[in-house]
Parts: sequence; structure tokens; C-alpha cells
Amino acid sequence: MTAPRFATAIIFLIIFVISIYMPTLRFLFHILVFLGGIVAILEYFSMAKKKNYKPDVFIGVVGTIVIIYNAATRSSSDLIAIISALIMLSFIMQLLRSGFENAYSNVAINVVGPLYIGIPIAILYWLLNFKSGPEILIFLFLVAWQTDVGGYFGGKFLGRHKMSPQLSPNKTVEGGICGFIWTIISAFILVRFWPGMHNVFSYYDAFILSVLFGTIGQIGDLAESSLKRDAGVKDSGRTYTGHGGMLDIIDSLLFCTPILYIYLRYRGIYQ
Repeated sequence: MTAPRFATAIIFLIIFVISIYMPTLRFLFHILVFLGGIVAILEYFSMAKKKNYKPDVFIGVVGTIVIIYNAATRSSSDLIAIISALIMLSFIMQLLRSGFENAYSNVAINVVGPLYIGIPIAILYWLLNFKSGPEILIFLFLVAWQTDVGGYFGGKFLGRHKMSPQLSPNKTVEGGICGFIWTIISAFILVRFWPGMHNVFSYYDAFILSVLFGTIGQIGDLAESSLKRDAGVKDSGRTYTGHGGMLDIIDSLLFCTPILYIYLRYRGIYQ
């Protein structure tokens, strides 16, 4: 892992932990979440435009912000109405600007973007409002990202066979296996040593969730890679962190976050 990647990861982790554990500094969490969401959706639309599609960026960005804000204000009952309004406005702007040309693609891109990015980010607020919310978010971020860490080092030292040359030329089967195994190990370490974590997650929970994260996270990574390859770009954007664009940073989280929420509801840990 390069020095800029390591440094920015450490800085982010410190700010993130402080912002979720100290209510007086919770505004830092809001800043990180909203800025991350806005940058990610702008990258998404930028890639779509490279394919000569013409989605309405303003509607898409506003839709993403409203979805996240709706969750930040502890209201989820309006989510369906917000999505319906997003679909309606996307159709209206398509008719006003382009008529029928690429109507299916433009409207679909306009709607899918805020759902793909906005809803998982909104779920972060729902998770934070759960009992032991800070520990839940710590588990999500640290464990989900370990797939990338294990995959990076595993691929660097052991990588021989390409996982998906067309989607992600640098990813290897060996790296994917190492990432999967390290995700499981890191989950157990976190439950054992992070203060209060064992009161939220059992070792059974750690195993099940790490298996899910190790699988779903890599699928999320490849899903985002498919968008980049289709748009003909190496990175979704540039964040000056050594990690590429914002979507490159959060691609696995976008898939793991809903899985964690569903699991917690199923297990009753959310109460």
C-alpha cells in the first residue's frame, strides 16, 4: 500500500472515529458523508457523459442529497415518495431537453445513480441511530475495507491468475482469496479487541458478516469497475488520496452497507 493511501486512511479513520463517538463533533461525520456522496454522484455522471448520454446532473445530485438528508433527519417514511419524485423529474427533464433520444438510458442513469449511491449512504445514518451505532459503523468500515487491503497485498506478493482481466486487469484470484480470508480474520480481531464490540457482535456474527463482506464487497468493486471500463476510464475520478476517485474508495461499502442493515434487522441487533 502506497504512503499516500496509508496516510489518508489513517487520517480518515481518526476523524471518523472521533466524529461518531463524540456528539459535539458529529458535524464532521455529516461533512464526510455529504461530501462523499456529492463527489461520488458527480463522478458517476461524469462517467456516464463519456458514453455520450445526457442525464440531468442537477436532478441526480439533488436527488442524492435529498435521500441522504432524509435519513440524516431520522425520517425514512418519505423515501418512496422521494424516489417517485426523482423518477418523475427525470422524465420531465428528458422531455424538455432531449425528447425521445436515448430516453431509456438517460432516465435510467438519472434514477439508478442516486439509488446506487444515495441509499447506501443514507443507511449509514440509520445504522448510526441503532443501539451501539458507533460500534456498528466501525465494524462496517474496518471489516469491509479489509477485503481491499488483503487483496492488495495478496495480489502483490502471490498474484498469478487474473480474476477478471476485462473488468479489473490488476485483480488476481490469489488476491481475492487473500482479501476474503483477511476479512474474516480482521472481523474476529475487531470483535475481540475493539472496546465494546463484543457486546454488539458475537463471533458467529463476525464470521457470517465477514464472509458476506468478503464476497459482496468484491462484487461491488467489480460492479464499479464495469462502469469505469464501459466509460473508458481507469479511475472514477481523482481525490488526491492515492485511492483514485471517491467511487473507487466506497464501491465495496455501497454493497456491504445494505447487507449489514438487513442482517442486523434479521438478528434483532438494531433494537
